[in-house]
Amino acid sequence: MTAHESSSGSSKKLAADAAVSRSDRPKCVPVYFYEPGRHLFHAWIAMAHEPGTLARILNSLPVPAINLFHLTASDGSHDGLSIAHLYAEADAEMTPQELGALLRKIPGVTDARVEGGIDGLLIDTSYPLQITRGPQALILDRQQLVGMVDEVREKFGSGGAVLLYDQGLSLGRESWNEFLKLVGRKFAVQHLSYLGNWHSARGLGRMEVVEFNLERGGARIRVTDNFECVGHTTPTPYSQLLRGLIAGLLSALWESPVGCRETHCVAVGEAYCEFEVERVASEPVNEILPG
Repeated sequence: MTAHESSSGSSKKLAADAAVSRSDRPKCVPVYFYEPGRHLFHAWIAMAHEPGTLARILNSLPVPAINLFHLTASDGSHDGLSIAHLYAEADAEMTPQELGALLRKIPGVTDARVEGGIDGLLIDTSYPLQITRGPQALILDRQQLVGMVDEVREKFGSGGAVLLYDQGLSLGRESWNEFLKLVGRKFAVQHLSYLGNWHSARGLGRMEVVEFNLERGGARIRVTDNFECVGHTTPTPYSQLLRGLIAGLLSALWESPVGCRETHCVAVGEAYCEFEVERVASEPVNEILPG
């Protein structure tokens, strides 16, 4: 079976999944809001996982006393309850206690806790953070991660490049082994291009499966906005952490060692980074030079 080369039907399926994966709609992950002079609140709400509960909450907010500017809501994985986070501006007369009491009276709400900001600064104190029904998460802004990766290269040279690749390889394998337990290997093979969204959902760049051949054990993966390479200028392909990550993903999928080579790179002036991956008989010795 191939997902790109063997038939026109497979090619159409790959293209359709890739089309679903394209998105230019940014998502805000709330950490803090700063609006000097505004009266900001964060409400944590536990509610019944039933149709209409969230709508009742939103319809019960008094307008114009409360202006909702951000909202997130989870599924019913918290002891059968859903959790909503509301971020709002309120008039100067409303207190967190009053808003909490209002929310707790709404049918379907089992608990509500409200915190106010200080002088227009509202920090989300929710903890711990969690990836959808999964492991605990932490948040770094992209520039912080890029700085850490660059420092490893600067301090350890070619040894740092090898270290980054090995760390990416381990991360890719571990992450996808857990993901494959959830969806199954058959589903992952059939919808590999769509599952490239797993990569962008974590903010690492936008991944597209250009070619995939299960029987031959080969793939071509394209990544735009690769956090590791954007902003760099080098004579050779630059990615190591992401190259290892991609190798780890497909190694887990194929249950086999793979070789991964970066053939296009934004750091050398191209529009995207592209990787060729092949299944191999034994674990390859990692190249010291990039790509």
